[in-house]
Parts: sequence; structure tokens; C-alpha cells
Amino acid sequence: MLAPTDVREFGFFNEAITGFVANTQRAYDELREFTENTAHELQTPLAVVLAKTELLLKRQELSAHDRQDVLEIKQTVQRLSALQKALNLLSRVRALPHAGPLPAEPVAVPELLAETLARYEELLDYRALAVAWDAPAPPWPLHTNRELLGILLDNLVRNAIQHNLPGGQLGVQLLPAGGLVLRNTGAVPASDAPDPFRRYHSRSADDGRLGLGLAIVQAISEALGLACRYQFEPEAAGGWHVFTLMPQ
Repeated sequence: MLAPTDVREFGFFNEAITGFVANTQRAYDELREFTENTAHELQTPLAVVLAKTELLLKRQELSAHDRQDVLEIKQTVQRLSALQKALNLLSRVRALPHAGPLPAEPVAVPELLAETLARYEELLDYRALAVAWDAPAPPWPLHTNRELLGILLDNLVRNAIQHNLPGGQLGVQLLPAGGLVLRNTGAVPASDAPDPFRRYHSRSADDGRLGLGLAIVQAISEALGLACRYQFEPEAAGGWHVFTLMPQ
């Protein structure tokens, strides 16, 4: 709300600013509504196509060539469905600052991170990744939104697994003053590598991945008032990709 004024020129200026802000907010709300409606409407046809491809794969009369084609269609639809969900989540997180205060509760970050790692236990074993916690791990209690923090940690852990080396390592460190360091072994990034939090950027050459996980991490960090930073620590055998999550 702009302060009232008796100066005519300032009054015109206030009206112009108020109108501009109102138009911008209206355009943003319309874009957000369009994005959410589009994401919702895409769910049903994607589910139908996926179900149809699964039925086709069960047919015994399919040739090996046709079965491979249908399998590729199924994989593409699954990727499209995951992309739709990720984009919808990213859009909703970006809109959070305009939706008022978030529900918050006391959250023990080490416990929530341990639960996240436990969900990926089979994948960690499959890739022979060793997880090491710095001991003793100090508590890091946060008063924040548990669901969003869980999504943030899930994306950080999944990124550390996907971009790790076979038989590599994943390290967890809780900082005494509050904060979390998650590091994983991995390939040396290119010298001209862009910001890893940039949407669609991926250090991996595997183009089957969405490249949205770290964009979601950054968006949630901003919504929760946290700072997430990345750095690469080179070593003789490759290096460590280090993500640090800190209260701002």
C-alpha cells in the first residue's frame, strides 16, 4: 500500500505503480492456474496410454521387434509422466511465497535424512555405494515444513546416488551450528559446466534423467528460508560433489 499524497504528480505515479502491480499479479495468477490445470488434465491421458502399453506387452502374439517398440513407448510415457509431475511440483513450489505462511512444525533433520536414506537402501546396495556419517552427529532441529524438507532431502539424496560412481561413497555431515553437508564421489565436471541448480542441467551424460531435481532443491530451499550451495572438491581419483544446506 503506497502512502497517500496531495501532490498530483505523485498521485498519478502511485496509480500507475498500483495498476502495474495489480496487472502483474493477475497475469501471474492466471499463468499459475493454467500450469496447474494443464498438469492435472495431462494425468488421465498419460495413465491411459501407459495402461494400454502394458496390456500390449502382455500379448503373446507380439513379435520381438514390436515388443521392443511398445517397450520404448512405455518408457517414453513413463518419462513424460515423471516430467509432468516434476514440473508441476516445481511450479507449485515457486508459487509458495505468494500463498502466505507455510505450515511448520519442529523437525529433527538427522532423523528425516536417515529415513530418506533408508528408502534408498536397496539402490545403494545395488550400486555398492558406501554411506558414511560423521560421528557424533549433532542435532539440527528446524521449525519448518516437514513435507517440503522431506522432498528437498529426497532430491539431494537421489542426486547423490544417480551421479555417483559404481562402488563410490556418499558422506553425511551435520554441522555444529546447524546445517547439513551431503557429498558424493563423482566424475570431474567440465570446466565450463553451468550452475548445477539451473533447470534441466545435469552433470551426467545419461539423458534419460529429468535434470529437475536440483531446480526443485533450490526452489524449496528459498521457500523454507534455507541456503543450498554446491562446490566440487577435486581428488586424485576424481573428486567430491558437495552440497551444503544451511539456515539463512
